[in-house]
Amino acid sequence: MSVLERFVTLLYDRGSNCHDVNSARKYMFTKTGRQIENIPPTSEALFQHCKRAIYQGGHIWSQAHERQPVLPDPSDWSWQFMDRQWQPFWTVLPHASLTCRELLKCACKKECRSKRCKCNMAGLKCTALCSCVCGADFPEQHPVQAFNTN
Repeated sequence: MSVLERFVTLLYDRGSNCHDVNSARKYMFTKTGRQIENIPPTSEALFQHCKRAIYQGGHIWSQAHERQPVLPDPSDWSWQFMDRQWQPFWTVLPHASLTCRELLKCACKKECRSKRCKCNMAGLKCTALCSCVCGADFPEQHPVQAFNTN
């Protein structure tokens, strides 16, 4: 997986010195200011994606010429049966938006009262990463959340 992680890292930033996707994610988000949608997947999500690709390419397509293909159970290859259909199983990690709300930041110039404010759209208060003035000017409405450094 290390060669694959390095390859994926270079797809997102061809000048990167990071050798694993988790380090690349951290660097790209904190140092380059990229949005969460524009950074590599976690190593766990990449692993699940590889399992799905192996299932499709190695099992399904390799037996495409067979009249009665013998396929392994998709649930062993990062697929889950939900709502009467097979759907990708993305990762065993919790969704970042549920666990890392402090990573959301808005780019509002003044107050966060518009419908375009990312924090308002998510129903959250502004954080220390936000570039707005809500924390300083409106502490009762949008207190700036301090990062836990412990």
